[in-house]
Amino acid sequence: MDYSKQIQTHEREITINNSIIDQEYWHIGNAARENPQLLDSLNEEQKTSYSPLVEKSNELIQQKTEHSEYIKEIEELQTHIADRENHISGKEQEKLELEQNLQEQHRKAGMEAFELYAASPELYTLYAGAFGNLDNLFRDKYNLENKVQSLEDQNKTDPVFKRLVNQTKLQFQKNQLKNLEKKVNEGFTQAGSKLAEEWQNTPGNDKQLEKILTPLLKQRHKIQEVEKAIAKQRSEIDEIQEKIRQRAGSQKPGDRITDLQLRISELDEQLRDNLTRAGRIIAESLQDSAPEQLKEFIGNLNKLKKENDNKREIIQRLTAAQKIKALEEEKDRFQLKKDKLTRQLEDTREQLKKVDTQLNDLDSEIREQGKIRGSEKDLAEQSR
Repeated sequence: MDYSKQIQTHEREITINNSIIDQEYWHIGNAARENPQLLDSLNEEQKTSYSPLVEKSNELIQQKTEHSEYIKEIEELQTHIADRENHISGKEQEKLELEQNLQEQHRKAGMEAFELYAASPELYTLYAGAFGNLDNLFRDKYNLENKVQSLEDQNKTDPVFKRLVNQTKLQFQKNQLKNLEKKVNEGFTQAGSKLAEEWQNTPGNDKQLEKILTPLLKQRHKIQEVEKAIAKQRSEIDEIQEKIRQRAGSQKPGDRITDLQLRISELDEQLRDNLTRAGRIIAESLQDSAPEQLKEFIGNLNKLKKENDNKREIIQRLTAAQKIKALEEEKDRFQLKKDKLTRQLEDTREQLKKVDTQLNDLDSEIREQGKIRGSEKDLAEQSR
């Protein structure tokens, strides 16, 4: 049998039971906090032992509620900011699309107005400043288009070698023409923009020009409305951020929230400890007189405690069995050692007997030789 594994299993189950026991104590303590009249049967001395813990728990809950409400308020304000930032992002995208469309409207309006301007001396006088050097650009463009067309016609009849020379020149002029067309379009765009501004500030009488510029002015008005909406959202964000700064004090809102979340965790731990201790005191005082609402908790406690006592007894017996097993193993090792020493002792005794026999034999031989030798004194005198 693996005693160690069984002991660990029972110890683990005791730990789990202890955790459940603490939960039951907590339920009793919390029930006493929420419904003090449950414990009217206790005497004043018994109430005094747990009342400070319950009162302290109420203080902790109040602090926790205040911190949670603060976090909720800041997070709601931050959500409002995020909503407005999303709204601004959408409006900025709308503005970008309107502005891109407005550029094209400027170009078209400038081009249509230029056609009117070219045919009307009155408009020429009124709005010449809006069109800048478009006359010159158009003239240059017209001349260059004729040159390109002339070279292309010439290439159809010229010899091959001359066509190769003209091709380089033709490509160069086409590039110039492309640049001129770009400048003309830019000129139309600038003209449309200037005409719209002038007309917006001082509307004219020309119905044709008014018809050209009206859609453009409406588009500019849309952009202004979008810009106002963006400015309003940004102003609201500034106001909300100021509220957050006032609530957060010297700390950044995120740091303040983190600190309060840590504080709430500490309060939770203190609250759990206080109510568990209060529940333990109450449970010990109510063993025989528990109100109906607490009987189930106390019954569970007694059941778990008894189960733990049984497991501790089993652990004690398993531990004794484990020690016995270890002692028996150690005894076996000593027995082996004793047997070895005993065998060595028997061998030694056998060797001693042999040595004693040899000693006796030597003594006998010495005596025999002594008889032959006789007296040493006589032998010495005889030897002279």
